[in-house]
Amino acid sequence: MRRWNTMRKSHSKKLDKITWRELRYTPVITGILIIVMTTLATSLAFMPYFITKIIDSASIHDKSATIRYIWIFGINAFLSATTFAMAYYFESKLGLSLIFVYGKNYFYNYMLETNAEFEKRTKGERWNDISTNLRQISAKYQLALLFLYREVIMIIASFVAIALINIYLALILVAVCILSKTILMIYDKKIRSSVKKQIDQRSKYNQELDNLINGVDTLFLYNKMDLLGTKMKSANDSIMSAGINYARVNSKFEFWKKIISLLFTSALITLTGIYILKVNISEAALFTGVILSAISFDQTLDSLVSVSMSIRGTVPLRSKKEYLKIYYKNKDENKEIKFNKMIEVDNISFDYDEKTVIKDLSFNIKKGQKKAVIGPSGCGKSTLMKILLKQLKVKKGKVDIDGSNIETLTEEQLLNNISYANNQNLILNKSFKENMLLFSEKPIEFSILKEIFNLDFITSEEQILDSNKLSTGQKQRVNLARVWAMNRSIIILDECFGNLDKRNANSILEKILKHKDRTILMISHHLTPKQETLFDDIIKMKKHK
Repeated sequence: MRRWNTMRKSHSKKLDKITWRELRYTPVITGILIIVMTTLATSLAFMPYFITKIIDSASIHDKSATIRYIWIFGINAFLSATTFAMAYYFESKLGLSLIFVYGKNYFYNYMLETNAEFEKRTKGERWNDISTNLRQISAKYQLALLFLYREVIMIIASFVAIALINIYLALILVAVCILSKTILMIYDKKIRSSVKKQIDQRSKYNQELDNLINGVDTLFLYNKMDLLGTKMKSANDSIMSAGINYARVNSKFEFWKKIISLLFTSALITLTGIYILKVNISEAALFTGVILSAISFDQTLDSLVSVSMSIRGTVPLRSKKEYLKIYYKNKDENKEIKFNKMIEVDNISFDYDEKTVIKDLSFNIKKGQKKAVIGPSGCGKSTLMKILLKQLKVKKGKVDIDGSNIETLTEEQLLNNISYANNQNLILNKSFKENMLLFSEKPIEFSILKEIFNLDFITSEEQILDSNKLSTGQKQRVNLARVWAMNRSIIILDECFGNLDKRNANSILEKILKHKDRTILMISHHLTPKQETLFDDIIKMKKHK
């Protein structure tokens, strides 16, 4: 069983934001993509060279050389098309894999981190927003890094290809690279400054407008409704000014890029004219190679600039620490605790704002026993669950596991023994197997889970689940199966049968309660007489005034 501990301050510097190092979690796909992109970039960069050799061989009527280069060109073209299709496939696969990794990190951190700091960081963040952020990080950063790698390889390969035609042309290419990078560094900073100014102006405008609209009654009473229009005009003027400034800077940036491209092409053509009599290649072939290489290289530079800006723009998203793997193994400080004997709840009491919720509650659960806690709303059932999971600390009494007070255990030591299920069903639009492995590394055989949890709507563990098409009851059964697949000694079931019909609820409950090696505590508003007979004991809680 894995032992996890939350990140300490000494580790924070290593985990300030998501970096390229996160690609280590998808080594196979990343490795394949690097090979594919290297091959693709090299094959594309050498296209102009092979065309040049075909034209040159044909111009001197060397039939065998012409046929040979046509074959080489055809093979290279096929290789380019194949690697392009492979790159597209593995880019999509890598993107989804990274989203899964970061999503898993988020939920692990959410489970393990219970302090106020994490709650503050994640407060109000919806899953749709999280998914959008993860897609952007995956597409505009990690994949963009690989695109950047591809463009760099293509520039290097283009240099080699042009050097095979003429070394002087290749040296011009290097000079253009240096000049382009310099222009990028100068104007990229200005563009980012202009974008920030736009955002600040819009934020200020929205805040002022919100304040005025919230106080519209006051404006009306004091006959100052014209102030609303005046402020809107002023704010819009400021935003327009910032937008014009951005457009001005961006247009200069584009202008200089085109100037560089024009100078590059002109220089190549001029050099071709100068050295045309000094190289052993036909005029048509040389000019064709020059023009094609210039076009290819210019497009590569444009792509390099766009990708660099995309990567830079992801910094705010990548700085969200909850997407990072901020939990880690610590064998020395976090020795594994295995539940072997008994959970003892000894005379515990808990108050919310001086209102008594639990008073002098005592009970115990021996290993393998099945007990239920029932009672009306507000009697403290959910509070008891949070106490057992170490989310709340009792004011009086104690909770022991095998004689050790849970306050002396880390959350990881405690949670490594407990599976918890409630009525909030997390379903990923991935295969059933991947859903089962979300919090567990060793899956239980599919046929066993299918039989216990009545998963008749799932035909195989590779079946892709669509959360939009599953009913609430079906989602609940998948969620219960995942909790069971975690294979923990203690299972807490917190009002998690409410979405199931009576037949499925009774059937599943009866089957899981037969397992002697699992200790089960079920929390519910009420149980049917038949359900009560399945438990070793019923703990009844009452509401305190």
